[in-house]
Amino acid sequence: MLEHGSTKALACLFIISLAISLSSCGKKKRNHNPPGNFALTGSPETYEKLQWVAKVGRVLRNGRELSDTQVDQLSLLSKDQVIDDLMKDALFGDTVVEFNLSYLGFKSDYLLYPGQSLLSRFFSKVEFPSAISSASEIMKNGDYFKIFNLKQPMYATPLVLNAFFEEEDAGKTTEELLIEAYNQFIFTADELVKVLDDSPSPDSFCESFSALVYRTSLFYAFGIEFRSGLGQSDHWFGDLTRYCQDFPYANPLPDFRPRLKTIKENLEVLYQYLRTMLPKNYIVKSLTDLRKYDNKILKMELEGRMLTAVGFWRNLPNSSTNYNRKRAAYVLKRFFCDDLTPINVALPAGHSGDQHASDPGCQACHYKLDPMAGFFRNLGRSGVNYESQEGISFDDDVNVDRKEYIRAWRNEGNTARPWNIGYIRSISDDSLNNYSANLANPELQDLFDIIKQAPEAKKCLVKNMFKYFVGETFTLDAGYLDHLTSEFEKKAKENSAVAFKETVKSLLTSNTFNIKDPKSGECYDYRPGVDPDGLPPCKVSFVLNKNCSSCHKGAGAQGGLDLSSWTEIDSVNNKFGFPHKVDGNQLSGSETFKRIVDRLTTDDLRLRMPLDIHIEAGEREQLYLWSLEMIEEY
Repeated sequence: MLEHGSTKALACLFIISLAISLSSCGKKKRNHNPPGNFALTGSPETYEKLQWVAKVGRVLRNGRELSDTQVDQLSLLSKDQVIDDLMKDALFGDTVVEFNLSYLGFKSDYLLYPGQSLLSRFFSKVEFPSAISSASEIMKNGDYFKIFNLKQPMYATPLVLNAFFEEEDAGKTTEELLIEAYNQFIFTADELVKVLDDSPSPDSFCESFSALVYRTSLFYAFGIEFRSGLGQSDHWFGDLTRYCQDFPYANPLPDFRPRLKTIKENLEVLYQYLRTMLPKNYIVKSLTDLRKYDNKILKMELEGRMLTAVGFWRNLPNSSTNYNRKRAAYVLKRFFCDDLTPINVALPAGHSGDQHASDPGCQACHYKLDPMAGFFRNLGRSGVNYESQEGISFDDDVNVDRKEYIRAWRNEGNTARPWNIGYIRSISDDSLNNYSANLANPELQDLFDIIKQAPEAKKCLVKNMFKYFVGETFTLDAGYLDHLTSEFEKKAKENSAVAFKETVKSLLTSNTFNIKDPKSGECYDYRPGVDPDGLPPCKVSFVLNKNCSSCHKGAGAQGGLDLSSWTEIDSVNNKFGFPHKVDGNQLSGSETFKRIVDRLTTDDLRLRMPLDIHIEAGEREQLYLWSLEMIEEY
């Protein structure tokens, strides 16, 4: 039997353990999967809302989880309010950067920033400026379409070493090395003034001057990549550089001492600016923390390019036989969602004679690939512009005559349009195509002006948004995509950033986003007012209605083929298809689809469907491929 004291001790232990148990209960992490007994946690609807909030939080915060408290608080708001609130978070900017990179076809491995945000201190200023620029615009409701600008701002990152110093400098901090580089530069400039005091010859002065220029390489080690610019800019060494490059010297040596004083003053301003970029003074935790280079201080043209070395030129080299086709294919795939499926259904077999591909099977790609490649016609190795030179050098180390090379894109005999360069929709109706506005000398800027205006580019952007924010495995109804795109374009006329956000909101509140167990080939969202019951499969329903149903609809459909409905035509085998009656008899599904394939691909323009109606090449191919699938199914 326990003594009184022991009983009292056990009672105390019990009370303590109970208190600990109760205190830890509130700290237990919630399982966001619905528990078996809803009576303990609330209604199924409540838990559905909690799950949705948690999922949306991960999507809009670039994979970062919301806390249980945040989920609880946000679940009290409407879905629109939840999304609006999360889009104010700086992490949404990182999400947009990730989407932009996915849209542009870049891997996000470059973006790992351990312990902080996805923004890499190494890539951000030069490698993917368009992805950052438009994401920045999103966060301030600016112009998202800056993602289509050829010229982009340059972004500064925290001042870190990107080159090795001498061994004796090992272990020094970035700030210590910056001070040392500054002192060495000032010392060298002062030494050059002493040289001038002795009335040196041009040779001896220029030899000493080269030592000063060399000192700028010390700043290169901090990521200040403008050595060549320093040499050319009059704000820095321009006049001194020109004098020393002009050998033999045409003029007596000028008194450069006042200029050296100005250079030292400029360096002092630059030095103080660089100190503000030290990691302790410039902390980048998210996109909103990134700064642009201050051009007023550097007095240089600091302008990036959308098509950068790592992201574009290095991955898409141009050979003497490639004729820029890799670059053209990238543009068509990324900005127009045209992957150039090589199926000869887009044009009649008689269309030939192109210098790159006279075979009709090849022309199914080349009729739009080659004119797109023409925008890059002066750009050779690594994207270098050879326009002013007689030859052009390629990435395969071949050099050719440039004038002969660019003849591939000349539209011989056509003074109104001397170059066959542009975005091609039709081979029979030039009015449907977008050609370079600068007919005499097409440039890349013309291409991106076309991309900004083309409706296909807007649809492609929205399609990529669906794939990124909802999922790539879902089937997307073309009518729903068309509706989203129309809404996006309407809002973008006033504010493209708002249009982007509103489209994301539509996607995150869609039926598809909430579906738990999607079925292959089934759509869960349609254009408003559309009842899918009785319609053809969503994979092709909108395309058929847009291009075919004006003639093939209802009891009086042309050829007895009703493409507007989808009914059981074989009850024995439970097969569905189009009502298709010839002489009062329903044709088999296999026969119907064989006839559709024939009419989509025939060379006879009197029989080629749709008759006298322009259909997008991608939509024709979509119908063609689906019809082949149906023939196999029957």
